[in-house]
Amino acid sequence: MARSLTATPIGIRSLQVERYVDQVVARDGVAPSYRMIRDALDFCDIAAVCRVVAILEKRGRLRRVGRGRVRRIRLVAKQQLTWPASRDISAP
Repeated sequence: MARSLTATPIGIRSLQVERYVDQVVARDGVAPSYRMIRDALDFCDIAAVCRVVAILEKRGRLRRVGRGRVRRIRLVAKQQLTWPASRDISAP
């Protein structure tokens, strides 16, 4: 039986990106750019950010609206995710 993507656990980097996007939207009212995400979370390049955003979009946790638009990330729904206390998910 195939498992649903939304039922599988989300990775630490994906969770970091999701939380960062949520924080920036709450603070500034607009989503961060891929460069802002790269710099804030110490990704090696923008392509890595794109991969994580694509994973989050595939899992239905966020949407990218408008082709070629800057800051086009939109969170779909806030979900409370918990991790064991031993796993640190803060930005490096």
